Amino acid sequence: MDTHRGFTIIELMITILIVSILLAVGVPSMQTMIMDNRLTTAANNFLTELNLARSEAVKRGARVVVCRTNAPNATPPVCGAGTANTWSDGWVTFVDDNQDGNYDAGEVLVRISEGVEGNLALMADATAETALLFNADGSFGNGANAVLALCDDRGAAEGRDITIGLTGRPNISRPAADCTP
Repeated sequence: MDTHRGFTIIELMITILIVSILLAVGVPSMQTMIMDNRLTTAANNFLTELNLARSEAVKRGARVVVCRTNAPNATPPVCGAGTANTWSDGWVTFVDDNQDGNYDAGEVLVRISEGVEGNLALMADATAETALLFNADGSFGNGANAVLALCDDRGAAEGRDITIGLTGRPNISRPAADCTP
């Protein structure tokens, strides 16, 4: 007796239909997860930068500044360069020996950052428009709490707020307040 083993066309079509349904449900969820992970990673990277600046200020007993720039690899980097309130292009962290808020020759450059990648935007309120100052005791030297909003194409509802209190301790919350310059 000759028996052939294999799939019928009906079985194959049902299998393709089930796989299509699973992909239709799974792919959008995967894209959302990837976007959420990008936001979380960028927020955590910026939070790490702020914690580094604060700890360097305490360690060195001097004021440390994190300032935005549109050309972090310029020699020397220029604080406040670029679009107002926009931190997306990059920032530099340095010990501000003369306390003028600008990176000058001879000051210690702690770190250079290229900013956030892709479709992410990091926007600051008026308190953090150009620079974030950390005093020698670790407190925040801008005079008031600062809020920076990190968003992607989905808008503020899916974004993150990075808040720096007067004690200098930064934290992340969700959703973001506003992502417009």
